[in-house]
Amino acid sequence: MNSAGQPTAETLSNWHWTLDSFADQFNREAPGMKALATSDNRLGFEASESYYAVGNIQYSGENGFNEANTSITVTDWSAIDFAASNLHFERSSSGSWGVLNDPTGGKLQLIPEGGDDDGFGIDFSGDGLVDMKISFSEGVSGSGYVEVDFTKHSANDIGFAFSDDASSSSGLVAAAGINTFFKGTDAITMEMDEDLKDTKFIAAAKINSKTGEISQGDNSNALAMADVQYQEATFKLWTFERGSDAQSNTTTATLDNYYNQMISSMGVTSRSIKSSKEFADIMVNNLTEQRNSVSAVSLDEEMIKLIKYQHAFSAASKLLTTVDEMLNTLISVR
Repeated sequence: MNSAGQPTAETLSNWHWTLDSFADQFNREAPGMKALATSDNRLGFEASESYYAVGNIQYSGENGFNEANTSITVTDWSAIDFAASNLHFERSSSGSWGVLNDPTGGKLQLIPEGGDDDGFGIDFSGDGLVDMKISFSEGVSGSGYVEVDFTKHSANDIGFAFSDDASSSSGLVAAAGINTFFKGTDAITMEMDEDLKDTKFIAAAKINSKTGEISQGDNSNALAMADVQYQEATFKLWTFERGSDAQSNTTTATLDNYYNQMISSMGVTSRSIKSSKEFADIMVNNLTEQRNSVSAVSLDEEMIKLIKYQHAFSAASKLLTTVDEMLNTLISVR
C-alpha cells in the first residue's frame, strides 16, 4: 500500500523516507556528493573524494539522434566508478542496438535487451537495475548513435550549497537538519548551530531554484537575514484563564514588535496579578481587625485582670495568715 492507501508494488522507502533511505537515494542520484545520517539524527553532506561526470555527448544528427530529442539521465551514480571514453550506443537500420567501447569489461547490459526505439536503460554493474537512461521524445528510426564520456573529477573541483529562491523548500531542508540556524528538539535543548561559526557555511548569495546557478557577488541572502527582524508576519497571541481553555487571536507585526508586545503583555499581567494580591492582603487585614474588634480577646485587658486577681489572692492569703496567728495566740494564753 502507498501513502494514499492504494495497492502498489513500490517498497516503503519509495514514498516514506527515513534519514538513511534519503541519504542512500541521494548518493545514487547526486554526483560528487555524499550524504549520511549523523548520530544526532541529522543529515550530513560532504564532497566525494572523486566522482565521474557525463561529458562530451555526441549525436549522429539524423533520424531523431539529436540533442533536442534525446534525454540522458543517470539514476545511480554510485554504479559509475570508472572513466569512459567514447562510450558508443549505436542503432542499426534494422532497429538493433549495440555498444562499443564498453568500460565495464562485459558487465554492461541494455534494458530491455537490444534496446528500444523510445529509449532504453543501461545497467553498468550487472545487477539487472537501470543505472542510466537514454530516452527519446519521439521514437528514433534508421541508423544512428549516441556517444558519451565519463570523466573523473576530484572534490576540489566542486562546491555545494543549500539555498534557493523557492520558499516552499525551506521547511523541508530545515526539518532534515539542513540550512538551519538552530538545532535541538525543544526549548531546553535549542541552541545555535555551531556550523555558523565558520562563515563558509553561510550562503550570502541565492541559488536559482530552476537552474541551480549561484548568483556570484550577490549578497541578497545576507541582506534578507538582516531584514528578518523588520519583516511583518502573522502571529498568534494566547490568553490563559484558570478553569477555561486557552484562547488565541492573531496579530500582524514584525519580530521586534511581537517580542515587545509579548513582553509588555507579560509585564501588564504580572503587575495586575501583583496589584490584585496586594489588594487582597489589605482586605484580609482590614476584615481581621474588624472581626477582632467585635469578638477577639484583648491580651492587655486579660493581663490586667490576672494581675488584679493575683493581688486579691495575695491579700486574702495575708488575712488568713493573720487570723491564724491571732487564734494561735489566744489559745496559748493561760
